[in-house]
Amino acid sequence: MVRHVGRVPHRTRKPLLSRLGVRDPAARGLALSGTAHGGAVLCLSDEREAFPFAALMMSLGAACSVGLLTVAPVRALVLRVALGQAVQL
Repeated sequence: MVRHVGRVPHRTRKPLLSRLGVRDPAARGLALSGTAHGGAVLCLSDEREAFPFAALMMSLGAACSVGLLTVAPVRALVLRVALGQAVQL
């Protein structure tokens, strides 16, 4: 399922953004990369102005993930969820 989530946005959301009239390259790059990550970067490779914003958003998302995982309680929570153990809030 996760594999298909990354593929869907770049096929459907790029035309959707065009239909909605979103022309700003920064908005297009950030919006698509926020939902499709690497797929958006690949999808926007033909838009010279939007491509750098997509790459930047993907890199910032990865940096934030790494930063959060250095916090021991966050790392423990992520591991418990990933291993299917019960999480008590």
